[in-house]
Amino acid sequence: MRKWVVLFAAFALFLAGCGRTPGSNAGSADASAPKGQVLRLPLMDEPPELDAQKTTDAVSIDILNAVQEGLVRIGPDGKPHPGMAERWEVSPDGTVYTFHLRKDAKWSNGDPVTAQDFLAGWKRVLAPETASEYSFLLTDYIAGAKAYADYQRYQMLVKEQASDPAGYQKAYGDKTPAEVVYGEKLETVPEVTFDAVGAKAKDEHTLEIHASQTHTLHL
Repeated sequence: MRKWVVLFAAFALFLAGCGRTPGSNAGSADASAPKGQVLRLPLMDEPPELDAQKTTDAVSIDILNAVQEGLVRIGPDGKPHPGMAERWEVSPDGTVYTFHLRKDAKWSNGDPVTAQDFLAGWKRVLAPETASEYSFLLTDYIAGAKAYADYQRYQMLVKEQASDPAGYQKAYGDKTPAEVVYGEKLETVPEVTFDAVGAKAKDEHTLEIHASQTHTLHL
């Protein structure tokens, strides 16, 4: 699979309908869905996890793929087609992707879908507490995403070491949090915020994504 297809697959997989965390009012009971909209799917089993940023099983993904929308969809021809993004541009060197969201897109409670919602979903994917098995689709292909995810994991381990020394010792032995995450002892670890991730909302309906230089992409 060509690298650009992998990146677009990331945009299609778990980045729409998931900027709101579980428990938000999106899809709340008072949100009335239009009458006559019924989805019937033949399922092999009960879906174990309907959290788009965590799930990995085929049954759950089939359901989420039917009721949620990514920035793009990968069509039968193996190419990206418009999804939540109605159009996009790619820089000549294949490193900057600018997505223009549909202005008529709304959450189930009627709120408009914005570029910030996508960024919230990406941030949750990169949080170590989420333990997303597909987070590599961001850390490998989005500039700054790995540095941010590593720092978040480092911070989590620092807190774990302080709050549960015995549990930390059992899991990681005598290694410091820096050794666990970065492979070496470090006196100080510079802070990495989400601002370092190459994903920006240029306005309410425009997302600008910078590809990792280690995975240069070309259409």
